[in-house]
Amino acid sequence: MCQKGGWLKYFFIFFVQFFLLITTAQATNETLNAGFVNGIWYSRDPFFAGDEIRIYTAIQNKSEFDLLGQIQFFVNGENISESNFSVLSGRLIEAWTDWIAISGDYNFGVKLINVQKSEIGQEPEIIQIKYDTYNIISNIDLDTDGDRIGNKDDEDDDGDGLTDITEIEIGTDPLNADTDGDGVLDGVEIDIGTDPLNADTDGDGVLDGVEIDIGTDPLNADTDGDGVLDGVEIDIGTDPLNPDTDGDGAVDGVEMERGTDPLYPDLGNPNSLLLPPTDKAAPNPFLSEEKNKYLEKTNIDSKAQDKKSEKRKNQETQEKIIKKIKEKSKDLGRFIKKQTQKISKKLEEKRDKIKKNNAEDKDEIIFKETLRKFENEIPHAKIMQNNLPTKNSFYAWILSLLIFLINYHLLLLLLILIILRYLYKTFISSKK
Repeated sequence: MCQKGGWLKYFFIFFVQFFLLITTAQATNETLNAGFVNGIWYSRDPFFAGDEIRIYTAIQNKSEFDLLGQIQFFVNGENISESNFSVLSGRLIEAWTDWIAISGDYNFGVKLINVQKSEIGQEPEIIQIKYDTYNIISNIDLDTDGDRIGNKDDEDDDGDGLTDITEIEIGTDPLNADTDGDGVLDGVEIDIGTDPLNADTDGDGVLDGVEIDIGTDPLNADTDGDGVLDGVEIDIGTDPLNPDTDGDGAVDGVEMERGTDPLYPDLGNPNSLLLPPTDKAAPNPFLSEEKNKYLEKTNIDSKAQDKKSEKRKNQETQEKIIKKIKEKSKDLGRFIKKQTQKISKKLEEKRDKIKKNNAEDKDEIIFKETLRKFENEIPHAKIMQNNLPTKNSFYAWILSLLIFLINYHLLLLLLILIILRYLYKTFISSKK
């Protein structure tokens, strides 16, 4: 009995421990009410191949814990983006990634990994959440003409004005608006009569689109009817819209056959078909009446244009000449002014010099006249005149006077008179 009771005791203890272990495991693996909501959506809808779009999703946390982890975006099972996230209890956040669309069927998916609950004062703990994965399948269509209508729903995929069915019937490419690459839409080529499968419908060496741009006829290899293909005229420099490019009365084709230059009037050339120049050129026998009228109008317009051009050039030349004359006049004026100032200065210097010389000559004349007066009475005056300097006549006159007085002992007499006067004054003063 004791042994039986002991067995029951151990069985009870084991049962209790097993129950507690299961309960603890269930609590540890608790799945929280959190995860993706509203699925996946895009920045553009619809979008087409080649568009750069943004893929969005949203994460909601209805649990009592704050959550954190990583979110991954997948396209056809390939991970194209991974980033961290964190969402507070009771909150919702959005996440996104960018992708360039490619046509075809695609499986877009998002997944939450390494999700942890976060509590204050505790280490984050990995948990499970209910909605950790979401997938959606989308078909991405082409939009060849960019009209935001996918090719599957668009009757004219390339937007050239022809339906896809029509293009298939006539052999053009329903996904190429300009099948032959001549610069003209297939639908336009059908309308004007050119071949949408032939870039040069008239075979003149010029693409249909170029002919439309320059004004030649894409259905006529020789638009101006001068006997030269439009493409050849463009190559050699003649005008494909003017049968007589140089206006000499001979059409370009005939000039090329005769060996004359269709770009230069052949006046005086015996091989030329020119008639003597007149105010109005005679009709060209090689052209139709309509072409001759066109040529006449072209020549008149050309002459008028030439006259205007010549007049404008003459005016420009005159303006340049006048401008140069004005510039030269300014330079000449400055030169004349400078030279006049120099000449005036020199004349002033000469005038001063002449005045000075005249003054000196006047003194010298007076001195010479004085000497001549003495010459008649005193023979020595002539000798003095010959020996005295002629410049600085005032000092010379003083010196000559002294010599004159010495020669005639007048100076000695003067000195005796001064001595006598002195002695007289002395005698008078002693008597007093």
